[in-house]
Parts: sequence; structure tokens; C-alpha cells
Amino acid sequence: MITMTGHPRLPLFVDLRGREVLVVGGGKAGSRKVRELGALGAQVHVVDPSPARCVQELTRAGLVRWSERPFVPADVERVWLAVAATGDPSVLEAVHDACERSRTLLLALDSAAHGSAWSGSVLRRPPLTLAISTDGVAPALARLMREVLEHVLPGPDWVAEARRLRARWRSEGVPPHARFAELVREIAARAR
Repeated sequence: MITMTGHPRLPLFVDLRGREVLVVGGGKAGSRKVRELGALGAQVHVVDPSPARCVQELTRAGLVRWSERPFVPADVERVWLAVAATGDPSVLEAVHDACERSRTLLLALDSAAHGSAWSGSVLRRPPLTLAISTDGVAPALARLMREVLEHVLPGPDWVAEARRLRARWRSEGVPPHARFAELVREIAARAR
């Protein structure tokens, strides 16, 4: 993860498969986050009196659990991560306070000051995952950097080449410190 402020953050990739994640707010931003979390295998619980149609459809399909009511502090109990996707400052503050009391990480969309976790602009080229963060200071810049990297990274055949090289290095006993330069040359040759 790339950060652009003086306050250090711990870059962390979290396995949410089968883990309970709370999303407070099922509007446009919340719906995007619900879909992203669901694709990662999280057990998503949405709390919102009237979420977007997407959340309702995901609930009917059995992919999301939806509580048709306002947030209550007990909602954060036993969740691994909470996401505040609400534009209501009083709800945001209540979610923040409940997460602080229960030691639950909080991703507060559009309010970095309230969050204890931040997500970045993500680029996935399996098995590579890049996350770029500006700690909420300039999200558009993080997106721009991701788009630049999308164009700079070599094509999908680079993974097959890296695996082939790794297998050869292991069989020949090439020490790890001697591998990098050859990998760079091979990937650069493919980028031409």
C-alpha cells in the first residue's frame, strides 16, 4: 500500500471469508461496498431502514442479511469489520463510538477521521493485488495512480513467466537475492 501522509498506517490484506461484516447504510456507496464484501466471501449484514434496490435484491437472493431499521450499538457485537456508509453525522458518530467501545475496526466511507481502517484504490491482477491509499486526503489521486499502474503492468502472461522462473530457480538452487534482476529483465522484455 502506498501512503502519502506522515502518519504511518499498517498495510493489511484481510481474509473476510465467512466472517461477519456490518454495513450501516445501504445507499449507493453502501451497495457498492456490500457487493465488494460479498465477492470477498464476507457474511454481510446491512442495517438501513430503506436501502437501495440492490441490497434488497441481494437479501432476497440470500447473499446478504438486511435489518430494516436504524443502527443500534449492539449491531457491532461479534463483527470483524464495520462499514459506515451513511451521510447522517449522528449515525456516523454512533457507529464510531460503538466500534471504539467494542474494539471493532471501522471503515467510514467519506469520513477518514471517524474510521480506524481505510481501504484503498485496488488493482487486481491475480495473484497480484495492489492497494493505493492517500489516507482519505486525496481519493481521486489514489484512483489515478491505480489507473496509471493498470497501463504499466505487464500482461497476464507475466504470472506464468514468473512461476516458470521460480521453478527453475528452485531446481537450480538460485539464492533469492540473485533472482530479482533476472525477473526484471524477463518482465521488461515482455513489455516491449
